[in-house]
Amino acid sequence: MPFLHGHREDPSSFLKKHLVIKPSALVPLTFLVGATSALTLLFETALPDTDFVAFMRVPLIYIIQRLWRKVMDAERQFRTFSLQKEIIEGCIVEWYGSVEDFEVGVRTHVHDAFIEQVTRFPLGYQWTVGMTTCILWGQLDAIAARAHGGAYSYAASVAVATMAWFLWITPTHFLIMIRIIAYMMEIGRSKSLLLRCVATCVGYVVIGVLTFIPHALQTLLYQVIPEPLIGAGVFWVVTLCIALVSHYFLARPWKQVPGTAHTKASI
Repeated sequence: MPFLHGHREDPSSFLKKHLVIKPSALVPLTFLVGATSALTLLFETALPDTDFVAFMRVPLIYIIQRLWRKVMDAERQFRTFSLQKEIIEGCIVEWYGSVEDFEVGVRTHVHDAFIEQVTRFPLGYQWTVGMTTCILWGQLDAIAARAHGGAYSYAASVAVATMAWFLWITPTHFLIMIRIIAYMMEIGRSKSLLLRCVATCVGYVVIGVLTFIPHALQTLLYQVIPEPLIGAGVFWVVTLCIALVSHYFLARPWKQVPGTAHTKASI
């Protein structure tokens, strides 16, 4: 409340630029993402022929469902906010003129800042990159070993592919996965048990398939293109284009809560 009062001249703009919002579900998710990324590196030589990586997405889906449920609950609370604490009513009236103006501010400025930040790129790009830092040190051994053996071109190709995985493939994968889970949960509100089961099964299958696509593409390019550095360069360009397109279409604020219409109160 004091924070909003101190920046009441243009609260929407200030909140969107300076307020950092991180749901508590990011804590177990961060640990789980780091653990699964490290485990994936252990099975790297078997990719994309092993099914283990797809099964590792199951606990991630569960945690992300918890995260998205908390986000939607918070959105609903902001959108329908009403003050019930009579003790601070006097302070609010002095600062905002009336309790109604304060409630409207929470329903609009705070609500919009929350939705803009938490649902546009739910985990946050920098946070996602930080969670998967183990991709870098996990590949350093492979790069050093190839370079030490004289396979400089292959070592350079691994470095190029690693940067693609680290900077945009993994963040894009989580962005797509969260969007799929959000739609799964939206359909899950349906009264039809069959529809809910089908949506859940399809969502899990699609996420599992999407997990293998980058590995399959990288393996295919290395097999088709004799020069590994050129193959890695093609992989770099193709995945970057896919990431940019995905970001353009998917990295947008969630405008409507499942089953409800998003309406703003006017001052």
